[in-house]
Amino acid sequence: MQNARIFRIILSYVLFLFILIACSSSRLSIPVTRPAEINLKGFDKIAIGEIDGRGSRQLTDELTLALFKSKRFEVLDRQHLDAILKEHSLSLSGLVDESTAVEVGKLIGTAALIFGNITEYDYSEELTHRDETNKKTKKTIRKWQRKGTSKVTATLQVVDLATGKIIAISKLEKAQSATKYSDVKRPAKVDKNALFSQCRENIVRKFMREIAPYTERVSVAFETDDKMPELQQGYNMAKIGNWDEAIISFQTAVKKYKNGQLKVDKAYYNLGLGYMYTDRFTEARQNFELAYKRKAEGKYEQAIKKLNRRIEEKRRLKEQM
Repeated sequence: MQNARIFRIILSYVLFLFILIACSSSRLSIPVTRPAEINLKGFDKIAIGEIDGRGSRQLTDELTLALFKSKRFEVLDRQHLDAILKEHSLSLSGLVDESTAVEVGKLIGTAALIFGNITEYDYSEELTHRDETNKKTKKTIRKWQRKGTSKVTATLQVVDLATGKIIAISKLEKAQSATKYSDVKRPAKVDKNALFSQCRENIVRKFMREIAPYTERVSVAFETDDKMPELQQGYNMAKIGNWDEAIISFQTAVKKYKNGQLKVDKAYYNLGLGYMYTDRFTEARQNFELAYKRKAEGKYEQAIKKLNRRIEEKRRLKEQM
C-alpha cells in the first residue's frame, strides 16, 4: 500500500511537470530605449563646472566619461573653456549666478552647465562575532563578520548658459555594502574604495538617465505550447532579432487555432508583443485586447498597461531626438 501511494505521488508530480513544460513560457531579453527625465534637445554642448566635496574629482572624471560615451553631447574641455573665460575675466568656479551664466553663454553658444556638490561621502564598518560549539569535539569556534558600507550623496544642477536658468536639480544617493567572514581570526579589511566607486558609478548612471535617452534590456515572457508549435517558432525568430518572421509565425497560429479548442489567447498575446516591440502600437493593442477577451488574465491586462507606457515613452523620445 505504501509503495502504491508513493508511486501515485511520483506519477502526479511527473504529470504536473509535463503539463508545466507543455504549457509554459520562454523569456527573451529585448533592448528598449527610454526617454530622459529632462528634455535637453537643443543643447548640443555641455560642460561640467565645479563639483565640490570629497570624491568630487573622481565623480567629475566619471561623469565626463559618461557624457562623452553617450554621444549625445559635445563635451567641452574644461581647461580650454577656463582659458577662454579667463580672457574675459569670467569663471565657472563656484556657484554660477544668472548674470555670469549669460556672459558665458555669449562666448560659447547654446550649452548646458552641470555643477553641484557632494554632501555625503562616508564609510562605516561593523565587526561582529558569535561563538559556536562543535557538538562532537566540544570545541568552541569564534566566527567573525566584518561589514563595510560606503554611502555617497550628491546634488547636481543643470543650468542653461543662454539664460542662466536652472533646468533641473537632482539629489542622488547610493549606499553599497560588502561583508567578509572568517573563522578564528578577524576577517580582512573591506575595500572601501571599491564600494565608493560602485556608489559613484550608480549616481552617474542615474544622472545620465535624467539628461539623455538610454537603452536597457527588459525580460519579456512569450507564451509557448506544445500543441501550437508556431509559438515556439515565432519565439525562436524573435530570439535572433528577426521580428518579421516572428510576427508571421504568431499570425499563422492565430489563423490556424482561433476557431478551435486550443488557448489561442496565447497566440494573440505573442502577436501583440511582436507588434509592441516593433513600434506598431495599434496592432499591438488590438491583439492584446483579443487575448484579454479570450481569457481575462492579469498578464494580458498588464500588457495593455505596458503598451500605454511604451506609447508615452515613444512620444517623449520623439520630442527629445
